[in-house]
Amino acid sequence: MKRAMRLNPHHPEWYWQELGLALYVGGQYTKAIHAFNHIAKLVDFDYAYLAACYVELEDIKKAKSYIDQLPRIKPDASVKYYEKTSYLQYDAGLQRFLNAMGKAGIPE
Repeated sequence: MKRAMRLNPHHPEWYWQELGLALYVGGQYTKAIHAFNHIAKLVDFDYAYLAACYVELEDIKKAKSYIDQLPRIKPDASVKYYEKTSYLQYDAGLQRFLNAMGKAGIPE
């Protein structure tokens, strides 16, 4: 993603989402947060991954601040919803994400 961004300096905003996801999966939570913060209009998955990053950084209060914003964007957001619709296919990465959602306070 970083190479794609260098090759296309006027890249679409979704490049930041993909970079944030890759950094999250790679355990680089602070860098993932930085990537997601480049997105002008966050979607529900962005809020969820930001919350997951903060859970992994042990800042539950900050994680909950992102989860608290989900109902206005995705009223039916739940751990089950993210399990079914997550981009993550790797079981360990998906499980880590779902566990973080639970710790952040998203409903089952």
